[in-house]
Amino acid sequence: MGKIKSKLERKKEIQDMYDVYVNAWGGYADEPKEAPVVEIIEGIAKDIGLPPSYLFTIATGEGLGWIYLSDLKNYKNGKVITDKKISGFQNFGLDFFGNPKEWPNLKKYLPKTYNEGDEFVSIAEKRDEAYGKETVYSADFKNLESSIWAMAAVLKQRADRFERDWNELNYIKPTEDEWAFWTYFLLPKT
Repeated sequence: MGKIKSKLERKKEIQDMYDVYVNAWGGYADEPKEAPVVEIIEGIAKDIGLPPSYLFTIATGEGLGWIYLSDLKNYKNGKVITDKKISGFQNFGLDFFGNPKEWPNLKKYLPKTYNEGDEFVSIAEKRDEAYGKETVYSADFKNLESSIWAMAAVLKQRADRFERDWNELNYIKPTEDEWAFWTYFLLPKT
């Protein structure tokens, strides 16, 4: 059996083989200008107890990558801007973060100084789903760090709920992929 290649080695191999650009969204930002995001993600992930690659991958897939990081207006002097207001609805898929019923479930995962009015404001958004339109209470955040904290709190709350449920049901410990899937898949209890 040969050496297992890293994600970055596989990225380069695929780029060379198919002559395409490959994003390294498996826990790595792929450009130096995104380094401030990596620093924020790694700090928050360590504080809250989530794998940094998981937090980055989910945040990127929800909009951080394809909406925020890919927009050239979000860069200044060769680095991503981290101190501008950001929509949790558009950029992070945090459709329920501002819901007054959900906030008590999430607050315990956030720093004690994190509160509504300073870090975020609740905002009603219209969501168009297959079954029709609905109003959800998301949030607008003061900056990138506040929004990533919110994403981390949502994921950690789901992870804790999943772990509690699998223990109560006496399931075997899930694989890393099973944990990642079910933590992301769980919907908020509102």
